[in-house]
Amino acid sequence: MDKLIPATVQDGSARAQITDKKADVLLENALSALASGTRRGIVQSFPIKGADGKPSSVAHLLPVRGSAHDLFSRMNSILVVMPLPGPGAPPVKVLQALFDLTPSEARIASALADGRTIDAIGMDFGIARETVRSHLRSIFAKSGVSKQSSLVRLLLGVTLPRPGS
Repeated sequence: MDKLIPATVQDGSARAQITDKKADVLLENALSALASGTRRGIVQSFPIKGADGKPSSVAHLLPVRGSAHDLFSRMNSILVVMPLPGPGAPPVKVLQALFDLTPSEARIASALADGRTIDAIGMDFGIARETVRSHLRSIFAKSGVSKQSSLVRLLLGVTLPRPGS
């Protein structure tokens, strides 16, 4: 986290704050949902824009539960920020882990990043166009974007570290 302070994460009066205002609102909402018990035990993930306006990181809010409360008795969650090193869409399993997507949602997100249309995805996967659109709405909610083009840009900005780097 030291490398992310103060450009990405800052120390606020009551909690850590993210310099990307949209991401900070998502963090605030996620913390409120955890505190109220409406999202108890659910990991929440969202993108953080960098200085150039492109996603630079993905934040994961991990709830503290079970025996972890023995170590973290005064916390209800832990914030983990994963930097995104460069262009290129990651494998489906990585998309699932980064954005808490279901396997179907991750396959659809990956297909969109590959440049396929909603109609083509429906035909390829043998599902109705409206089913693809329903999955897409869920993907938007989980990834923190609201447009298909923004989702594709986000996904193409996610890469895996190369061996030895």
